[in-house]
Amino acid sequence: QSVVNKPYLTVAPDGGVYAVVPERGEVVRLSPDGGVERLRLPSGLTLGLPIGIATDQAGALLVADSRNQVVVRVPRP
Repeated sequence: QSVVNKPYLTVAPDGGVYAVVPERGEVVRLSPDGGVERLRLPSGLTLGLPIGIATDQAGALLVADSRNQVVVRVPRP
């Protein structure tokens, strides 16, 4: 099944929207003022095929990586 054009999104406590880009293994942030930026992941962390994203109560991101079969917790950006 294709993962293209799927809405893998989460809204952060500050109003920013985070989205995963499965084909590029990236997470991008859409700021409330309309800016777009690629999220820098912690050193040594790479995403194979991110297919889900959520935030926890502390504002950290939880990213489901299908290729590596893990859920990665990224500290609050």
